[in-house]
Amino acid sequence: MSLKLARIAGLILLLIVQPAMSNDNPLFQNLPLLNYQAITASDFEPAMDTVLQQFDTRLASIVISPPSWNNSVVPLQEATNAVVRIWNVISHLNAVNGTPEIKTTYQKILPKVTGFYSKIVYNRDLYKAYKAIATGAEFTKLNTEQQAHINNMLRDFRLTGAELDPESGNRLKQINTSIQELGHKFAENLSAATNAWSYQIPVDKANILDGVPDTFRNAAAAKAKTLNKTGWVLNLDDSSVATILSYAKDRELRQTFYKAYNTLASDQAENSNDRKWDNASIINQILTLRQEVATILGYKSYADYALATKGSQTIDDVLKFLNDLTTQAKPKAQQELQLISEYAKNVDRIDKLEAWDLAYYSQKYKEKKFDIRTAEFKKFFPKNTVYQGLFTLTNLLFNLEFKEEKSASTWNNAVQVFSVTDQNKQLRGYFYLDIFARDQKTPGTWTGFYTSRFKFSDGAIQLPVAFINASFSGGSDGLLEYHDVESLFFEFGHMLEHVLTMSDYPNLSGLNANTFESSKVISNFMADWFWIYDVMLDISQNVNNGQDLPRDDFNKMYALRNYNAALALLGQIELALFDFGLHSNSAQDLSKTPLAILTEIRQSTAITPHYEYERLANHFLYSFSTEYAANYYVEQWSQVLAADIFASFRERSLFDPQIGKKFLKTFLEKTGEESTLDLFINFKGRAPSTMPYLTQAGILSN
Repeated sequence: MSLKLARIAGLILLLIVQPAMSNDNPLFQNLPLLNYQAITASDFEPAMDTVLQQFDTRLASIVISPPSWNNSVVPLQEATNAVVRIWNVISHLNAVNGTPEIKTTYQKILPKVTGFYSKIVYNRDLYKAYKAIATGAEFTKLNTEQQAHINNMLRDFRLTGAELDPESGNRLKQINTSIQELGHKFAENLSAATNAWSYQIPVDKANILDGVPDTFRNAAAAKAKTLNKTGWVLNLDDSSVATILSYAKDRELRQTFYKAYNTLASDQAENSNDRKWDNASIINQILTLRQEVATILGYKSYADYALATKGSQTIDDVLKFLNDLTTQAKPKAQQELQLISEYAKNVDRIDKLEAWDLAYYSQKYKEKKFDIRTAEFKKFFPKNTVYQGLFTLTNLLFNLEFKEEKSASTWNNAVQVFSVTDQNKQLRGYFYLDIFARDQKTPGTWTGFYTSRFKFSDGAIQLPVAFINASFSGGSDGLLEYHDVESLFFEFGHMLEHVLTMSDYPNLSGLNANTFESSKVISNFMADWFWIYDVMLDISQNVNNGQDLPRDDFNKMYALRNYNAALALLGQIELALFDFGLHSNSAQDLSKTPLAILTEIRQSTAITPHYEYERLANHFLYSFSTEYAANYYVEQWSQVLAADIFASFRERSLFDPQIGKKFLKTFLEKTGEESTLDLFINFKGRAPSTMPYLTQAGILSN
């Protein structure tokens, strides 16, 4: 499903008041908190077919009506909502309760939904209607939000080729389809190459696994057993690679894994048979096609095209931001690397630290320096204590009240539902918390949503409903690892953006507005609160004796947070520059290979060893298998803005209600209405500074 298509259609448009229909399908009942226990996979397709048929009928009427807000915009929102609402439920249940029946039905319905969005984004009659409204007398009578909705829709129509001649428009559609197919093939090749690689350690060579955790060793033994092999079988998934590089004492084993991982899906794979999954040709095709997209739409490069939804930001702005961060972080990163190098030389006589040594000796030095086992913190974070502490914090910041809706139906008994009420006793929305791993649930941590806020034509307000999902491992005892708690704070920020929006129109409303930058700013801002000891006192309680997390232990956690922060930042900057560099070339510069681009970038960013066989682009899923290409820099950009916002609270009383109210009114409630940079300036009264972020990370002295 294309997120770009979803955005222009007003994805997740909002659970507005549903037209009356005599249907006993549970997907049409008990709104907005559905009876999930009554929903089965067999309900999906009949419900979707019903709303798709209604949409087609409504659309036919819209395109022949005189263009106006009431004749065109409102009916399109209503017609789209019915489809989107059903699809959101199907997508969500496919992710959190993915039985074979649900997954099969999901795949069957997916092409229908893709076709539905295409009927909107490539509909020239709809574009003409919106354009007529924007250029007509009615436009000046619309309020600011309505005008922003129209302008955003027109922008997105143009980005899908609405103003092109038929031949160019058809070519653009073909290109976008090809890019999606190539991105899928890129991911398939990477998955196949990863799955095909394995490393067997015989029983008499057990010492090769010295240093790795017992849980990893046991899993490798179990893997061997399922393959009717002896000893241990290791794979090349991200988790295994990270474990080997961080803990395996055997230097040759670390080198083997480093090289195998960095040559995945490339012509450098050690096994010649694995080279059939080389992604090089796909990369070239994707970059060429993306440049053609930019050229057709009148942009110099694909990066310019990607920035079209970012307000006033330019390529030069992004590059200056990343290069300035590099200048600030590099000296500290060199100091961090020197300490690791000296430690490796002292303990193991390693004269030259290779790339496969860095994580291992970094981990060993960390253990020596901090003398702490993070697993010991788990007893301090029972789920319900964390929840209540998080609610207390949000009440202090934004004067919100949270109430568990115990009678609400859920898809699993472990899921909880909460309502959100503001200081005026106004119900703002609901959210579901589903944070523990289980069978048939997609691994990962994410926030989704069922409905968005929307003001219906009769004045009724449809409330937003969000889902916070995770795969934390504490389901049996309800205890959380401390890094899981930080992740929960991060996702809670996404939920707050969605539930607290006051925008009344679909492409401006909460997460539905698809404001990638703003969402990350708010989430990083909330995650920053995890590192305040006063907050820690509210979210921690030793399950054995009821005590809060001691200050000394908190200080150790905080020190761990910033350990080698500059080295980590340099690595992220390198990825951001690479992602941006891949897409900043004009049509005349496409001859520049990804390897050449990366080599040039590393001249200013790299302080650790790299090797000629490395092929980062070939397994860089972010750039070649997602629609966020040329957007990796947002990871750093959002952290900088979040830290600068957080500094406003540090400069006053931490829980100053006036600062919290200002952030709520100028940023949280308006994320879809203005660019993230404009929202930031509205709150801070100035342009962003990197200093609060660099200081917070320990890269600059406080």
